[in-house]
Amino acid sequence: MSKRARETQKLLAYGFRFYETARMYKAGDVLQADAPVWFGKADKVNLTVAEDVYLTLPRGAQKDLKATVLVDDAIEAPLSPTRPVGRLQVEQGGKVVLTVPLVPDREVAEAGWFARLWDHLVLFLTSLFS
Repeated sequence: MSKRARETQKLLAYGFRFYETARMYKAGDVLQADAPVWFGKADKVNLTVAEDVYLTLPRGAQKDLKATVLVDDAIEAPLSPTRPVGRLQVEQGGKVVLTVPLVPDREVAEAGWFARLWDHLVLFLTSLFS
C-alpha cells in the first residue's frame, strides 16, 4: 500500500470516528404553522423546508444547536412552493452554521381587488399604530 493511500485511509477513519452527519429536518416538515399571508386568497400558510436538511458536526455537538425561524415581515401573495419567504438559521455556540430557505407548503393565488384593497388598508393602519 502506498503512503498516499495510508494517509487517505487515516484521514477517512478520523472523520468517521469523530464526526457524524444527522438529518435535522425532512422535506415538508412544518417549521412555522399559520404564517399570515397578505393580498392572497388564503389568509395563512405553513412554512416548510423544500429539501431534507443535513448537518455534519463533531460527535455529541448536536445538543448545543439552536434553530431560529426568521420570516419576512409581510408575506405577500402570489406564493409558490419554490419562492422563499423566510429562512431557518441554525447556530452552535452563537455562530451560524447553517441557513436554509423556508417556503410555503402550497401555492396561494392573489385575491380579488377588494380583498387586496382591504389588506392594504389594514397594513397601513397597523403600520401607523406600531
